[in-house]
Formats: sequence, C-alpha cells, structure tokens
Amino acid sequence: DNCESRLSWFQDFNREIVRTLSFSDHEAFDHPVA
Repeated sequence: DNCESRLSWFQDFNREIVRTLSFSDHEAFDHPVA
C-alpha cells in the first residue's frame, strides 16, 4: 500500500510539473524576454 500510494503521489507530482512547464513555455512564447 505504501509503495502504491507513493506511486500515486509521484504521478500527481509529475502532472503538476508538466502543467507548470507547459504554462511557463506558453508564457515565454506569449511574452518573449530577450
């Protein structure tokens, strides 16, 4: 159970990172900073 819950947390963590990175990339394209 501990390993399974840890995997679930890891998947949620990765999902948040991907969302953040995608948002950052989108912002970078919308507002380029040179």
